[in-house]
Amino acid sequence: MVTLAVAFGAFFASVLILPLWLQQNMGYTATWAGYATSIMGVLALISSPLVGKAVDKFDPRLIVSLGVVGMGLVMLWRQTFTLEHTFVQLVLPTLMFGPFLVMLIVPVTGIVMASVPVNEQGNAAGLSNFLRTLAGAIASAIVQTGWANSMRENQTELVGGMRQQQAALDQMVANGLPPQTALSTLNGIVEQQSMMLATLDMFHAIALCFFFAAMLIWLAPKPTGPIDLSAGH
Repeated sequence: MVTLAVAFGAFFASVLILPLWLQQNMGYTATWAGYATSIMGVLALISSPLVGKAVDKFDPRLIVSLGVVGMGLVMLWRQTFTLEHTFVQLVLPTLMFGPFLVMLIVPVTGIVMASVPVNEQGNAAGLSNFLRTLAGAIASAIVQTGWANSMRENQTELVGGMRQQQAALDQMVANGLPPQTALSTLNGIVEQQSMMLATLDMFHAIALCFFFAAMLIWLAPKPTGPIDLSAGH
């Protein structure tokens, strides 16, 4: 359940920050940001039966661990994002996210149910769902706060590292921009870059959470019998 809480919290944080960044930094509409996020469901739907069959043949803890590591690698892939990336380049990692998510959700719930007697499975399912919901709420608060703090820190570093800002302003004015417009333009560029860097920072932090969750699952006991994938639902 702790593995599920940590991994689901990290997943929820990634789902929350991606469309916000696309809308605020990349100029996407809410509709296109939704398309870029929801595309993970395509391969998730296709891979669900395959994961279900794999649970019967392999240690479900291995499947969970590999799935969560895969999600962490996708987050590291997202760290290569730039402001010049196209829609296809942005959604490809999200598309690959789907099967890894199924590798977490499908077997981990069965592991929870297999770890308790039949008469306690109802309580186990309730506690598992509660921790998952709580983790999502906590993760959303943490990632938004961390994102805002990282933006301020990166903006301060970018401004402090600028050595030719006056020359850039003079060049803009020489090209016909009013001084105030030139200043606003330069400030907008710095804010845009600081948000991009802050988003990459959050992707990195989320990836670390996934890798931590991938190790946690090995603390769970190995199920002694077949995993009932319908239990707890």
